[in-house]
Amino acid sequence: MQTLVDLGLVEVVGETEGEGTIPANVYSITSLGQEFLDSSHWRSFPTYDDIERLENHVSSLEDELETLKDVVRRGLGDDLRTIISEEVEKELEQRER
Repeated sequence: MQTLVDLGLVEVVGETEGEGTIPANVYSITSLGQEFLDSSHWRSFPTYDDIERLENHVSSLEDELETLKDVVRRGLGDDLRTIISEEVEKELEQRER
């Protein structure tokens, strides 16, 4: 309940005698809490299966990203080697003149 209070969804409006010696809080929904209940958000909380599917999808995307990074690195590496080779050849030609 404290979490709901902290989120502003409910508030303590009083106390009542509980079964023991400690009084029990009486809670009431706040306007924010009512707005939340009236919305469809609370009806669409993700299930554990939803979360697991999302985690698997994110993991798959991360793997794909790493693969693409490797391809780009190799491609850049090849391009850089070509550029360096061309520059070295130009320098050698200039020195021969």
